[in-house]
Amino acid sequence: METDPTLLALDIGGTQVRAALVRGNEILTHRATLWPAGLSPAGEVSLIADLSSSLLNRTDGWGPVAAAGVALAALTNEAGEVVSWPNRPAWSGLPFRTLLEARLGLPVLVEDDANAAALAEWAFGAGHNYQHVLVMMVGTGVGAGLILNGNLFRGRHGWAGELGHLIVAPEGPVCPCGNRGCLQMLASGRAFERLAAERGLPGAVAVTAAAERGEAWALEALTASGRWLGLAAANVVNLLDLEAVIIGGGLSGLGSPWWSTLDETLHAHLLNASRRAVALHRAVLPDTAGLLGAARLAELAITQRVIPAKVADTLQGAGIQ
Repeated sequence: METDPTLLALDIGGTQVRAALVRGNEILTHRATLWPAGLSPAGEVSLIADLSSSLLNRTDGWGPVAAAGVALAALTNEAGEVVSWPNRPAWSGLPFRTLLEARLGLPVLVEDDANAAALAEWAFGAGHNYQHVLVMMVGTGVGAGLILNGNLFRGRHGWAGELGHLIVAPEGPVCPCGNRGCLQMLASGRAFERLAAERGLPGAVAVTAAAERGEAWALEALTASGRWLGLAAANVVNLLDLEAVIIGGGLSGLGSPWWSTLDETLHAHLLNASRRAVALHRAVLPDTAGLLGAARLAELAITQRVIPAKVADTLQGAGIQ
């Protein structure tokens, strides 16, 4: 809509940074860069700010940018400080939101990347017909976002949705979080990478390639992954009485036996299955969910006033009510 604000959206992952100007569900323009080696945390923040500024300097008649939303693949607190980021250990304690606001001169909202993707998939993608949804992002790890009563559920600290760290096999492999047997170590790309290393293969792609050739060990790996994920999804659905599960992330495009096993396992373990229907869908915004979700979060923060006091003051000072 013409009345939608123009927003800066950032999707910051372990390998690249993506930036876009967004209005509603439309990406007006975008840019991306890979992380260069050897930068300090301050230098990396400068890289993000410079990429963002390159878009802010050419709005092409789209109007002033109202705020920035960030989908960040890290654990942050309410102040937008990084609590931990396995891909960037040196970022621990970094006041990311404050630093970025100072560079951009805009209010900045920071959100977990899985939460941002879940919000986009619910608002614009496969979840738009539902009010109670689990969005699972399955790639190198497993992340998740929850939409409850049509709202993103963040939990007390904003850390809800750490589905990949459900402990499903206490004697299982060690996870980077320090626990053993986390779901992501058994069902995600990390599990495939571990199996590939045991067989002297170059990586997770070699496992899926072997499955496509019909090799039994690789087919069993995909089946096991689908089974673990289906069980996890069924547990969340049973706990929260959800109506849909959406699967996104790098592994979401896998076919049988991964997808069929996930589907069968989910529906085989639902309570009161004969009296309710739980839909399972693939995500439809694989490339843009992070950007659209980040922008949507910033837009909701403005329209619903669900924003930190400092950001509210900044918006008011800029004449954005």
